[in-house]
Amino acid sequence: MRWQRSITRKTCSIHDQSCHRSKGQEPGANHKAPRQRCLPARFVSSWQIKTGRTFQITHLPSNKSSNSLAVSLPRPDNIAMAILHNIFVEGAQLSFELEEKDLEASKLYPDYNYTSVDSLLDICLVNPPNPKLASFA
Repeated sequence: MRWQRSITRKTCSIHDQSCHRSKGQEPGANHKAPRQRCLPARFVSSWQIKTGRTFQITHLPSNKSSNSLAVSLPRPDNIAMAILHNIFVEGAQLSFELEEKDLEASKLYPDYNYTSVDSLLDICLVNPPNPKLASFA
């Protein structure tokens, strides 16, 4: 599969560059690739435009959201819900700005052509991948 080859090639490239780093001299690397910043609302909106379908969207107040559920669940069941809330509701993975001392990981690999979210949605329309199941259990 094309995606697996890309991951393998990137892993080899990352390993090579990691081996030649001096400890303590390299700033933290953050991955915020161009054209990949996509909040859930924009993602749903793009999919609606591409498919020509409109989804019924229900907005929940914060006291009824997944965060409230995460607080009410016993440990360790609440951990997965808290992580999902942080990623999909709060958008924590997109809500940071890189500083000058930070290293944006995609700059390490200028030869790699990242697939934009928009292009990935196009692929899903024409030739959708088989669904995969995942769980935290």
